[in-house]
Amino acid sequence: MTLDRKFGAAELSPSNLLDDAFIRLQEAERLHQQRKFDEARKICESLIRSYPNYVGALYRLGLIYSDQNNNANALDCLVNAAMLDPRNGLVLTALGEIYLRFGANEMARHTFEQVKQPGARALLMLGDIYQEDCEYDLARETYRRALAVDAGFVAAAIGLGWCCTHLGDYSEAAKIFTVLIERGVRTIEPIRALTVLPPSVVNIDLLAQLDRVVKEPGEDTAEFENSVEFFRAIALDRAGRHAEAWDHFTRANRQVFNTMRDRLSQIDERWHRSLSRLRANPGKTGVHDIPGQPISLFILGPSRCGKTTMEQLVATLDGVKRGHESPAVRTAVLGSFQVSSLPGSESLELLPPRLYPLCREYYFEELARRARSAKSRYQYQSRLHSRRRVHGGNDQERAIPVREAELRRQYFADLHGQVSQWKRLCVRS
Repeated sequence: MTLDRKFGAAELSPSNLLDDAFIRLQEAERLHQQRKFDEARKICESLIRSYPNYVGALYRLGLIYSDQNNNANALDCLVNAAMLDPRNGLVLTALGEIYLRFGANEMARHTFEQVKQPGARALLMLGDIYQEDCEYDLARETYRRALAVDAGFVAAAIGLGWCCTHLGDYSEAAKIFTVLIERGVRTIEPIRALTVLPPSVVNIDLLAQLDRVVKEPGEDTAEFENSVEFFRAIALDRAGRHAEAWDHFTRANRQVFNTMRDRLSQIDERWHRSLSRLRANPGKTGVHDIPGQPISLFILGPSRCGKTTMEQLVATLDGVKRGHESPAVRTAVLGSFQVSSLPGSESLELLPPRLYPLCREYYFEELARRARSAKSRYQYQSRLHSRRRVHGGNDQERAIPVREAELRRQYFADLHGQVSQWKRLCVRS
């Protein structure tokens, strides 16, 4: 059999066959852009049968499946393409997005970080991962990189503004969200952000802007309207129109209460179960300090007692990195379930006691990764039973229960002189 007969095209040389494959791939791309998915898919499948290592066809087929929400097939195509061309930024970006759809944020993060010259969209998704992970410094820098590529990228600007808010740079956050509104962004997100910022940094008429917001496509109408009700109440309160604000808050909270009633009962029941387990198993393990291991400092206390203020102050010390409300504990718990061939769960109270040492090991690994170059690590977690089970009641736990204003003032006054005594610090309210 001659080469020409083998390919079924006597008039085409091997070189021409390759050119023909490229032309067909361009046709598939054109059909894909026209959303003629079946026609585009058939061309790509034909090309892959002829050229199994054709990265361009695998990539295009993966995108077609992705647009059809056929994530499993999209993953197969894009993983194959990445194996064949592991430095292809377009392939890695598309693959990272599919990982995100499966909830595999860590795999997505590793994939996006491999892209040598990421586009604005890849940087946005990477920034979103960092932000969800409460790595706000990394997220802020990544959003800025995205805006350097595309200065008009609204989603990246919103992400940057929220990171500035979490990091306490309120003036910069207010500037970012105000500029978005002045540019004509009519979604509710900039208004939402401005209502949580201190009034002293907000120089825009929130009530006037609320009259102009529009619902995003796919956004739940009832949820949108209730959000507007809440933000209008805040704006009225800031304007000194307290009676009107009260009426709006009452209506908005009534709607939320009706929606949350059953869930609140479940949360209350879970808290009581957790406290019962904690009393029955306080978690004493005898584990001692590990040389070089970052220290995890937990600040405990009821809502609105000053934990965030304490967090911000402690973070001013050298060698301390804020943890915000990072998912480090949930990550450690989930990993412990999965490596033990158990169904995945993020609920610490469901973790069998035999897995506590494994969970502790996962947690310390996660802590070291997050701490990076910091010598010690501050992390806020609100549940006492989480703190005790993860640390096992050892010298590495630093609990500062915060309840009374006088206690906070006294602690603030002494804090900077107590750095050398962190390992023995335990303030009891």
